[in-house]
Amino acid sequence: MKAFLGKYILHIDGFAGTSVGLLLLFFQDIASDFYQLPKGLILFLAGANVCYGIYALRLALIRNRSLNQVAALAIANFLWAIVCVGVILTYFEQASIFALLFICVECIFVAMLGLCEWRYRFLLISSIQYSRG
Repeated sequence: MKAFLGKYILHIDGFAGTSVGLLLLFFQDIASDFYQLPKGLILFLAGANVCYGIYALRLALIRNRSLNQVAALAIANFLWAIVCVGVILTYFEQASIFALLFICVECIFVAMLGLCEWRYRFLLISSIQYSRG
């Protein structure tokens, strides 16, 4: 499990963030209506997801990563989990049950990603160790 996480966690984080962000961006009107959330909030969520998704993918694709780069991504995931809780608390009465569930799942997912990235940050600083078996 450690080898799998060490090898693919940045790819998973990047793909998840970028795809969720792009889906929200491309279907912002539908998402706003379905989730019963303001369009501005949907655009904020989309933009943030795309930004950190691209950053995670960039880290996944470069050969040497610094500890600060990996730590920044892990911390960003923890901060995003806090933002998710804030969105849930702020829009609890307005948002649809689907929005609340989606944001709760996202909160748990990014917190787990952040935890894994933090825990394996020293393994993630260089992709050289992945060339071994």
